[in-house]
Amino acid sequence: MRNELIIANNASTLPDLISDSDGVITDFSSAFHSYMHDVLGLKPIANEPRSFDYSDVYPSYDSPAKHIKDFINNPDYFGDIGIYPEALIALKKLHSAGVRITIVTSIGDSPDVMRARLDLYNRELTGVVDDVIFLPFCSEKSETLKTFSRSIFIDDLIGECVSATANGHDAFLFPRNYNRYASPSTGIKTLVNNWRSLPYFSQSI
Repeated sequence: MRNELIIANNASTLPDLISDSDGVITDFSSAFHSYMHDVLGLKPIANEPRSFDYSDVYPSYDSPAKHIKDFINNPDYFGDIGIYPEALIALKKLHSAGVRITIVTSIGDSPDVMRARLDLYNRELTGVVDDVIFLPFCSEKSETLKTFSRSIFIDDLIGECVSATANGHDAFLFPRNYNRYASPSTGIKTLVNNWRSLPYFSQSI
C-alpha cells in the first residue's frame, strides 16, 4: 500500500527518538474544543488553529488561551485527549523495530496532569514508550535535552527544534497550521509527510 508506514532497514541503528506530545502524538486541540463547547458554549470555526493561542478559531471570543490551564486541570476533558492515528501506528512500529522512545512534554508536572497523561499512554501505548519526562507548563526543553546523547527529536515548535539542534540532536519540525510560516534554521528539517518523513521509515514508497 502506498500510504503504509514501512520501517527502513537501518532503523534499529539510528539514534533514539525524543518526541514532544501535544500536536505531535496527542490531539490537544480536539479535546480543548470539547471543553470550550461544553463549559462555555463556544464552537471553533476550525479544529487546528493558525495561531498558537487559538484566537483565530474563536474570533468572537477574547483570549481563548486563558482557558487552557483550566482545561488541563479538568480530568474529565484533559483525560479524554486522544492520540493521532498515524502517531499510534508509527510509534508501535518504531518500538517493534527496537527504537527507544522518550516523550518530553511541557504540559505540566502537577500530580493530576501527570496521572491523566500517563493513563492515556498506558491505555493507548502500553509497553511502547520507554520513558516520559514531564516539565512545568510551557517551560522550555533545552536543559532536559542536554542530558541526552544525540537523538532524533520531534516538536511542533520551531524554538524547541532550534534548541534541540544546539544540543546536538537531529531536529524535525512537525507541520501544523500554527508553524506553517516558520523558517527552519540550518539543520532543522520539516516533516513534509508527517511521520513517514522520519529517517526510521522507508522513503521509497
